[in-house]
Amino acid sequence: NVLFNIHNKSVLKLQEGGDLSLYEDTGTTAKFFWDASAESLGIGTVSPTAILDVRRGSASGKIAEFHTSTGYGIEVGSSQADAYIQSGYAQNLLFKTGNTATTRMTIASDGAATFSGTISSGAITSTGTLTNTGEVRIVSGAAYNTHLNLNNTGTNIISQANGGATSIRNSAGTLFTVNSNGTLNVHSGNFQMGGTTVIDSSRNLTN
Repeated sequence: NVLFNIHNKSVLKLQEGGDLSLYEDTGTTAKFFWDASAESLGIGTVSPTAILDVRRGSASGKIAEFHTSTGYGIEVGSSQADAYIQSGYAQNLLFKTGNTATTRMTIASDGAATFSGTISSGAITSTGTLTNTGEVRIVSGAAYNTHLNLNNTGTNIISQANGGATSIRNSAGTLFTVNSNGTLNVHSGNFQMGGTTVIDSSRNLTN
C-alpha cells in the first residue's frame, strides 16, 4: 500500500489490488473511493453498492447536478421523507424512451403534465383517492373531440365539442344518451326522479 501525506494529513492512498482513496481536507476520512475489484466508484462512501454510489454527508439536500455550461440541466436530491428530480430554471422536464428518444411525457415548468402516445387500459391506476386541486381533463384525438373534465368546484363535464352525442355506458351497454340539442334518450332501465320511476323500461309514463 502507498499513502501520500501533506503536512501530516492523508491525501491519497493506493492499495494493493488497485483500490484508490482520496481524503477530505482533515486527512482522516476518505470521500472518494475506487473499488477496483468491484469496478465501482464511491463518492461520500468507501463502500459503494453500485457502479456509481454518491452520498451526502447530511440527511437532506442536493446529491448531484448535471448542468450545461450555461447552467441549464437537472438536479437530484433527497430527504428522509422525499426524493426529487428537478429541472433547472424554467425548463420543462421530459421523459423519453426508445432509440429515437421519443418524448412520452412532459412536465412543464408550471406543473402541467402532457402524455404522448397511447395510454393503455390500466396504465394509470389509483389504489386510493385520486385528488386534484385544479382540473383533470381527458381529451380524445378523434374527430368528435371528447372532453371529460373533473374539477374540485363541483362542475364535472362530459362533452362532445363537434356536435356528437354524449353517452353513459356500463358493461351492459349504453344506458342513456344526450344529443347535441339536449334531447335525453334512455336506452335501458327506468327513468327515475327523486327515487320514483317516471318512465319504465317499456317507455310508459307511470304517473
